[in-house]
Amino acid sequence: MDKIFVKNAKYMLNVGVGKAERSVKQEIMLDLEMKYDTRKSAETDDIKDTIDYSVINKRLLQFFEGKEFRLIERLGQEVVDLIFAEFRAEEVKLAVKKPAAIKNAEYSGIEIVRKR
Repeated sequence: MDKIFVKNAKYMLNVGVGKAERSVKQEIMLDLEMKYDTRKSAETDDIKDTIDYSVINKRLLQFFEGKEFRLIERLGQEVVDLIFAEFRAEEVKLAVKKPAAIKNAEYSGIEIVRKR
């Protein structure tokens, strides 16, 4: 199966276990990989026949507006749920990376994989 992907997309979110941590927006990076058969779009050369990652990005920016999460696990599951609800991906692999979580690490995070 083909893959459509976005790497290191950056969003500013209120996320963290403690109230103080959630009081300031933090950078979260997403790696999104969607399995989708791209043969039709390759044949037609038409964006309507594929998953438009710029539309996904705009939708995520809207979705995150005013949201607050304690855990990146919840954030990740809600993103996957949104992708399945609004786009035609057969499988989603999502990495949620939190650069500010551990001072001596580039980032920490989670990776989840879900199939329809």
